[in-house]
Amino acid sequence: TNYRAILEYHYKGNTTTQVARICECSRTTVLKTIKRAKECGLTQSSVAGMNDFKLLCKLYHIVNIKNLVPTMTIRTTR
Repeated sequence: TNYRAILEYHYKGNTTTQVARICECSRTTVLKTIKRAKECGLTQSSVAGMNDFKLLCKLYHIVNIKNLVPTMTIRTTR
């Protein structure tokens, strides 16, 4: 899901239905993303000033990136 696009189209004044159509996602996703952004205090200028990863972390309150990246075990054969 492109959360940045959802928020940018919302900030431009598009309806949730229009945003969902443009971003090819459900209205529920749009509504939840907008709600999360408001709860986190994100504004149009703050979203514009952060990269996609930081935006994702803000929206989902991710503090520890180890929770986001699975541990991978590499085995070598001889």
